[in-house]
Amino acid sequence: MEYLIFSEEKLRNFTQSVFKIHGINLPRNASEQVNLGNTIEFVEEADLGDLAFFDNHDGHIIHVGICLGRGEIIHASGEVRLDRLD
Repeated sequence: MEYLIFSEEKLRNFTQSVFKIHGINLPRNASEQVNLGNTIEFVEEADLGDLAFFDNHDGHIIHVGICLGRGEIIHASGEVRLDRLD
């Protein structure tokens, strides 16, 4: 099993760092990343590696994670963690 070590700076740019490892360049911020790709209507349509965005009560994008399938997401919120998308 391989492990990746992320510095505090890399945790703030988790999706950008993961995608860069795979040769895909993303903007630094979730608010910029949301403008790329296609929007889906339902979380069940998400494919492995799709990005899931979260907004605040004002509708501003404030967080992003990477879809893993099975309704799960990996993201960094102080630490790298797995959570359900429900």
